[in-house]
Amino acid sequence: MSTPNKLRFPRLLSAVLIVLLASPALLVQATLAHPSETERVSISSTGIEGDHLSQTPSINANGQLIVFASEATNLVDGDINDVQDIFLHDWLIGTTARVSLSGQGQEADGASAWPEISADGLSVVFASTATNLVDGDTNEVEDVFVVDLQSGAVERVSRSASGGQANAASSHPVISGDGRFIAFVSAAINLFPGATTGREEIYLYDRDDGSLRWVSKPLTGSVNDGLSGEPAISADGNWVAFSSNSAQLVSGDNLGLRDIFLWNRASSTIERISVTQTGGEADSLSYVPAISADGRFIVFRSHASNLVAGDTNLSGDIFLRDTLNGALQRVNLSTTGEQAGGPSDEPAISADGRFIVFRSSATNLVPNDTNGHRDIFVRDMQGTTTRVSVDSSAGESNGRNYSPAISADGAAIAFYSEADNLDLVRVDDNDTKDVFAHGEPPTAEPTETPTTEPTETPTAEPSVTPTAVPTETLTPEPTDTPTAVPTDTPTAVPTETLTPEPTDTPTAEPTETPTAEPTTETPDPTATDEPPAESSPPIINLKQEICVKEGGTIALTGSFKDPDSERWTASVDYGDGTGAHALTLRSDETFKLRWVYGDNGSYTVTVRVIDESGAIGTANLKVTVKNRSPLLEIDLQPDLTAYRDQTGSSHDRGVEPAGKIGKWFVATAGERISFTIDVEDPGSDDIRIRWSFGDEVIYFNEGDEADPFPSPWGTYPFLVTHTASVIFDKPGVRNVRVDVYDDDGGKVSMYFQVLVRGKERCRTSLGYWIQRFKNENNAEYKGELRAHLSILSAFVTSSFGEFRPEAVNVLENFILHDMDQSARARAQLLTAWLNFTNGSVEWGDVIRDADGKHDMQYAEVLREILAILVDGKATPEEISHAIELAESINLQSRSGAACPVYTE
Repeated sequence: MSTPNKLRFPRLLSAVLIVLLASPALLVQATLAHPSETERVSISSTGIEGDHLSQTPSINANGQLIVFASEATNLVDGDINDVQDIFLHDWLIGTTARVSLSGQGQEADGASAWPEISADGLSVVFASTATNLVDGDTNEVEDVFVVDLQSGAVERVSRSASGGQANAASSHPVISGDGRFIAFVSAAINLFPGATTGREEIYLYDRDDGSLRWVSKPLTGSVNDGLSGEPAISADGNWVAFSSNSAQLVSGDNLGLRDIFLWNRASSTIERISVTQTGGEADSLSYVPAISADGRFIVFRSHASNLVAGDTNLSGDIFLRDTLNGALQRVNLSTTGEQAGGPSDEPAISADGRFIVFRSSATNLVPNDTNGHRDIFVRDMQGTTTRVSVDSSAGESNGRNYSPAISADGAAIAFYSEADNLDLVRVDDNDTKDVFAHGEPPTAEPTETPTTEPTETPTAEPSVTPTAVPTETLTPEPTDTPTAVPTDTPTAVPTETLTPEPTDTPTAEPTETPTAEPTTETPDPTATDEPPAESSPPIINLKQEICVKEGGTIALTGSFKDPDSERWTASVDYGDGTGAHALTLRSDETFKLRWVYGDNGSYTVTVRVIDESGAIGTANLKVTVKNRSPLLEIDLQPDLTAYRDQTGSSHDRGVEPAGKIGKWFVATAGERISFTIDVEDPGSDDIRIRWSFGDEVIYFNEGDEADPFPSPWGTYPFLVTHTASVIFDKPGVRNVRVDVYDDDGGKVSMYFQVLVRGKERCRTSLGYWIQRFKNENNAEYKGELRAHLSILSAFVTSSFGEFRPEAVNVLENFILHDMDQSARARAQLLTAWLNFTNGSVEWGDVIRDADGKHDMQYAEVLREILAILVDGKATPEEISHAIELAESINLQSRSGAACPVYTE
């Protein structure tokens, strides 16, 4: 362990200690003042947006601190290592600090990923390939580290109890609430006695005594036959949930599917969570557990259709298990109880289990979900569902959203998104994924603001109003009228008739009283003070400058003060030629501005507030509207977007390789194929489109003809649907690119690959074996095919999207040494695998292209194909499409030589 001479994060920790340590109750009781606010947090301390992607946030208990991974180089000074780092943003004071440093402050010489912050906000854990974070790091594999934010000390966690280095990669760490316990995944075979299979296991490290526990330990006398991963830990570190496809963790696991398990530190026992109410096995895979603070509630994703009644949506769902009473319920429902119309994943849970946040592509969970992207939702287990991947005015995101994290009380949520319209304060034009927070951090400001405002309000109004009103009202009535009436009336009543006297007295005296005394004396001094107050114009408090993108909404609140008036009218001119608009003033003397600008430029917003005396207060707001590039969508089936590839994600930086967005078409050589795109310009710009199919380019409006897509001015967003077609003459992988330009210099491009198949099929293609599996009637043979294709699927998704050479070695050893060569299924699996890799079991040959960069598309297609097969819930259409994809991949081996032709 390395210890620096001074605090690493002095400014940050001072605020943390004030908020957290002064009142520990804030950790679970903080209530956010404005939960609808959405703010970008992957920014520098000066508010500069990151110049590269940021992702996978984690949030502390009270929502103040958000840790995330980023490839950006401009979030802090001196970031020159050109790798992904871990950063910590303080939402309260707005500072951003780098966490993935050595104890002496050196920046990491390798990429870091999978960050998580403890609930108390004092420790951050992450995985890194860096070798210079601690002394003696010579194992050349990814390790798990923890940073003490108070001292800056860095400790390596992924080591044996005796301190020995792990001999294989470790990752996916999670940390207990007080930072004492850390659970992580490792494929090392030297961390714990008996854990020597090389498969990924779950371990628990105790920072207090340096001890290590084997969490995913199989039953006595057994050996794990699958991979374990995705750990989650309770606040006290006594419970660890994880997923595994090992059938040796509990008795009665007969299907060998990935399940959710719960380990108890006190008893070292393991319980299977992903079972039906009656204890029956789930009929499909379960993933991604999250756990409540006390370990009572476990939330997870599952493709199973038999966990709850009425599960008929054929999609991955989110489920909640109550370990106290065994109850199981589905989470991803609409407020009206409707099941999700699309897959849901990535759940996280609040400390008490009441709030569950998750991601879903369903469009029926909330009203008006029309953006066509995966969104982040929060389910209140008392019965309501809310979408949180929206801007501060509840506008929809224009991109996909990922990896939600939730604070202890469920009021603050962090996530990352490719959308560029969520930040209404700063222009989001970095064209990459950013981290956002929804809600507001607990802060001293909410308590200061109410103190200031109530003090000003009673002081201003009572001091003016009581002076004017009581003076006029009390002077004429008590002073003159009682004096005149009691003196004359008693004398006149006994002597004469009552009629004359009352007639004279009220007629003469009241007439003189208001005319002579109140008018000449009382109003004079009062009138001297009132006219200046009435003529004083309202004072408007409004931000002076704001910057937005065209088509984006400005949404901000202003206020005004006018202590000597009670009635006002107001208007606003947004400076775009539409003239003045009526402005609604609230009873608390605030107002809201909300407007959309259809074109870039500079605009002056003028707000006018007029009081009842005619005095006018004005304020101006300068709005700079920047051009926003068009949005481009294309209907690709399937949409094969790669899983998070954190430690290797730098392959996306600064390059635009074909297929970078991970989408595929399948075409047949010699046949025409059409591509239809939907273009949306957020403003009112004219649109020009260019297609490139590799050996030919189609231009639209290259300057020699009228614009084919003119935008009607004032109509925004401007929508264009366009179709282009092409014939590919021979099989292979073809790169397609489409560029869309607006008339203000904006541009958006999309790249994808077309797998052009021939008329013939490969006998050794994976698609062929999927077809054999589909048509196989021999139950035993089909069972073997499923089991071993499942092994291949687990390998491909080893560590859930983070592809590792260690997993390749495990598969290679299995194929070469442990397989029964007489089993047809295993031999056929080997044939399919070797064909896919062109005779190699080296994973690097599969996921790297000719330039040495990651080529995730091939791996992702294989993953999707196997997932469809192993899931067991695929429709005939999905199976057919999987076969087409598999056959297309295998049309040519990676060396370019033609593959064998299959004829039955």
